Amino acid sequence: MVSEDIIVKCLAGEADQHELSLLESWRNASADNEKTYQQMAKLWQHSANIESRTNIDTDAAWQKVQNKIQDPVKVVQWPVKWLAAASVVLLIGLSIFFFRSPQKENLLSTVASSAQQKIVLKDGSEVTLMKGEIQYPEQFKNGKRQVILKSGTAYFDISKDSAHPFEITCQQTTVTVLGTEFEIKNEGSHTYVSVNEGKVRFSTPSGTSILTAGMFADYNADNQSLNTGSGFSKNTTAYATRQLSYSGSSLQTVVNDLKRFYPNYKIEVPPAIAQCKISGDYNLEEGLQNILLVLAATLNAELEFSEKQHTAIIKGGMCTP
Repeated sequence: MVSEDIIVKCLAGEADQHELSLLESWRNASADNEKTYQQMAKLWQHSANIESRTNIDTDAAWQKVQNKIQDPVKVVQWPVKWLAAASVVLLIGLSIFFFRSPQKENLLSTVASSAQQKIVLKDGSEVTLMKGEIQYPEQFKNGKRQVILKSGTAYFDISKDSAHPFEITCQQTTVTVLGTEFEIKNEGSHTYVSVNEGKVRFSTPSGTSILTAGMFADYNADNQSLNTGSGFSKNTTAYATRQLSYSGSSLQTVVNDLKRFYPNYKIEVPPAIAQCKISGDYNLEEGLQNILLVLAATLNAELEFSEKQHTAIIKGGMCTP
């Protein structure tokens, strides 16, 4: 959340352009943020009316009180303007407290250190976490579906619910979705978002971008820059989807990808067929041996596979037209 100082300065008309931009981005990030702002704006407007009520004859009222008591006491009469300012601070402070309180509920935390972790949330959404930490409520309440990616990389497969958008907070950014598949990567000052399916809204202090399938975005918190593009490889998220897909890629590219998912195996291919073009889809759940058998058959080659020695060697073969 932007600081209350910035919100008050904006309401008072004393904010600079940077602060106005920060407030606008925060308001656009979620419906709850906008609701909080509107409540605070109403409190601000209400308190402004206090200062205008200066026609009250406080001296006459006090004289009536003094006439009814034997030992008059000294009373410090604060200027009405100071009372108005104090009321603004108190009301805004209470507003911030009550609106923030629901967000302080106990959150569950999952940490993936060496091996990836798969989390199934209560709404059916699935998260595959790679070497990082994610926080989430045990139950989504009041129609809110919100989680926090503290660190690392996570792939999200969100259950569709048009009435209740799903929000992921990562550093200074928020990703809002209805139902889709995408990856968020938290690396240092950078937050990366890549969309496999559907559409997401990526909100940052530098602005908001709508990302559709095949698009990616990179927000750099150091210089508050936001860059978007398209054409990322879906195979980078195969750790979660378990699917590899190729269209005219070299055999060596396929082998290099397989080595990422089967790092304990030594896979060799002859140079004569290393650049042969491969097209097709491969399911990692079928296992390395079966995938290599399909590749070898495609190239009229032979496969020598040893699970005990963790070796796989493709021999012979030729590129097919």
